[in-house]
Amino acid sequence: MLLPHFNHCMASHSINSSDKVLCAISGGMDSMVMLDLFRQSNIPIEVMHMNYQLRGEASDADQQLVEQICAKYHITCHIKSVVKPKEVNTQEWARNERYQFLKELDKQNTYRYIATAHHNQDQLETILLSIFKGYSLQTIKTLRDKFIRPLLGVNKEDIEVYASANIVEYRHDQSNFSNDYDRNFLRNEIIPSLRNRFQNFDKRVLKFAERQTLKNNIADHLINEKVDYFSSSGANNLGDFLYQKIDLKILGEKEGKNILFSYMKMTFQLNENQLNNLLESTDPRAMILNKTHQCQRDEKYLYICEKNSSKSEQKIKANEIPFQLKKLNLRSSNQIPSARSANQLLVDYEQLTFPLTLRKVKESDKFRSFGLKGKSTSLTKFLKDKGFPAISRLHEYLLIDDNGRIIVPGIEIDYVLKITNSSKTALIIDLQDKTR
Repeated sequence: MLLPHFNHCMASHSINSSDKVLCAISGGMDSMVMLDLFRQSNIPIEVMHMNYQLRGEASDADQQLVEQICAKYHITCHIKSVVKPKEVNTQEWARNERYQFLKELDKQNTYRYIATAHHNQDQLETILLSIFKGYSLQTIKTLRDKFIRPLLGVNKEDIEVYASANIVEYRHDQSNFSNDYDRNFLRNEIIPSLRNRFQNFDKRVLKFAERQTLKNNIADHLINEKVDYFSSSGANNLGDFLYQKIDLKILGEKEGKNILFSYMKMTFQLNENQLNNLLESTDPRAMILNKTHQCQRDEKYLYICEKNSSKSEQKIKANEIPFQLKKLNLRSSNQIPSARSANQLLVDYEQLTFPLTLRKVKESDKFRSFGLKGKSTSLTKFLKDKGFPAISRLHEYLLIDDNGRIIVPGIEIDYVLKITNSSKTALIIDLQDKTR
């Protein structure tokens, strides 16, 4: 029963032996059964395990079992141990830590899919929690994009039968029997009563959720399609800072504001009150933040990016600065070129004081631009005048010599560093796009 369901799930996602899947494994029965199913397939897998250190030696024993099984079958295993801060919601904190770790691993390894061991009862509990807590039913739909749930559609009894028949090692989490957590209270107290009261209770609720999910998927598709028309992507000048910008002309469309707000909540978990305040604000520095994203606006666009999505420092190796999207080559020449390409800068080598430092823009930076014939201005204002959106200005990288003279790679140099008739040597700074 379980194996055919698993194989059908793999086939429906077109997963084969050339793909790599990351399995989220807790050490409990459900996830260890899923691991066993993957292990017996020809699909390459790696494992991640979170040790929340909430149950002392029991938490360590969970980790040891996962590591032991992975070592036995030569499976790469990624472990992360975390300590819960005081006065935070335990389940919300654990969920955020888990998904952050999954995201980090995926960024490093680029998995085809990430598999979790949710089954029918998990989904039923999630549906009821969403209803009782007043969440939108949109929050109960299957995780999109890279996340797959091979055991969804499977009953807990089928998992227990498989574990027994295949001698799957697993550990019991004693905290599942405590009603201190809302999910456990539903599982242990409420759901059994509802099953006794309403015939085919599980099946009816899951069918209801399936219909709602279908409706939500259609609505999501229409929302994404509309926003895509007004949306584009952007990147900073040098580094790997990426952002999305949405043309505010969308607000002039029929239901445009509702469409935009639904998209922002669905995609970035930014709420309606925050967005209303941002759209009505006249402060150019206004922004909204949540745990994962930040959002700013100007007269024409709404800009969204991940929080802390670029590094504050980069080390230079050889002649190339190691960014994924751009590369910067620096070389000196005794023959000063008479012409240069669009993204190439020429600096009077003898005017520079070495070493050069690579760092991000600071609010306090001053710049002597050619447009002002060497007069000093705020560097952030200079970048604004050059069309850099506020969301990316402090993520731009600069080259600065030991006397504080600034070079904005690919854009402009400090006026003092300009090539003159008496210049003998040039430092050629060449900014290239790796994606072209």
